[in-house]
Amino acid sequence: MKLYKYLSVILCTFLLVSCQKELDVITNSTGTTTPGGGSIGTSTGDPNGLLIKSVSKGATDSTVTEYSYDAAKKLINMKVYGTPVGGMSINTNTTYVRDASAIITKIIQKSEFMLASGVDSSVSVIHYDAVNKRYSSRIGEISLGGFLSYHDSTIYVYDAAGKVSQTLTYQEDYITGKYSPSMRSDYTYTGTNVTTMKMYNYDMAINSYALMVTYTFGYDAKVSPMKLGIDAPLILEAGTEGTNNIVSTVATSSTPAANFTIGFVFTYNSANKPATAVQTQSSPASVKNVVFHYQ
Repeated sequence: MKLYKYLSVILCTFLLVSCQKELDVITNSTGTTTPGGGSIGTSTGDPNGLLIKSVSKGATDSTVTEYSYDAAKKLINMKVYGTPVGGMSINTNTTYVRDASAIITKIIQKSEFMLASGVDSSVSVIHYDAVNKRYSSRIGEISLGGFLSYHDSTIYVYDAAGKVSQTLTYQEDYITGKYSPSMRSDYTYTGTNVTTMKMYNYDMAINSYALMVTYTFGYDAKVSPMKLGIDAPLILEAGTEGTNNIVSTVATSSTPAANFTIGFVFTYNSANKPATAVQTQSSPASVKNVVFHYQ
């Protein structure tokens, strides 16, 4: 579950899951992107405003991600919908419940894929360290048909600079109720940007973590479309929020056949935020276009 979520946020919360083989026109100076599958239009809204929607389109499919905020301009909902991928619906609704101080206390996720699998929802209870002013852990619960629940727990480890350096995930044995190590993610930074992420599975046979995949990221020098602050570890599940936009991802797997690269070519609005992007992935081969809307 955690790996699936992270592969989404590799795309800087774009959630690009469409597929396209050819581009007739990549971008023009106005910021309009016209893929082989048809135009997805021009970036709209106040360049200095909040990101409210991104639209991704390939030759035969498309994805829309919508973002909603409260009066304090804090993210409270993210909705994803579009063309099914591999016969599976991508329609997902994630709600971020906040207290009076704008601290996230609970995350509720519902999706058509989960419902089809007999899962009612995924609910995470969030623990906040008021002394250090950062999130310390989350306890996740998946309800199966309303009669069986599965839990996992994630602990956030911070370095001396206050950045997330490691996450440790434990899973519950639904029979005994005991927790055992499941996954670990290690992060390194250049400035504020995560430059490497190493993901490990816990191997019970050797009672140790085994490296699964290493992600290496490259960035532009422009402005990220979203400012999540201390909420980033919960929303991105990929370390502390960076300042800039990912332009390249190299995935090096313990299984070499699973290696892949992702590259982005952006156009920017007057506030130096992304207006459009063309994303190219090596394996499985795909090209996708995205446009960003602000308010």
